[in-house]
Amino acid sequence: MKEKIITTLVIVHTHPKVLLGYKKRGFGMGRWNGFGGKARAGEIIEDAARRELKEEAGIAAEKCL
Repeated sequence: MKEKIITTLVIVHTHPKVLLGYKKRGFGMGRWNGFGGKARAGEIIEDAARRELKEEAGIAAEKCL
């Protein structure tokens, strides 16, 4: 059986603005994107989303919805 890959996408939203990151390399290079990535084995998805946001944007999330 194929292993499941769980990914996250974080959208930072303060009405009416949305924070996006500009992709400088790799897949999607040259495009604006939300923040996210793969969850690690055994990682809770909300924790994975917070970790990815911190790694990619330097932002510590207060809450996830």
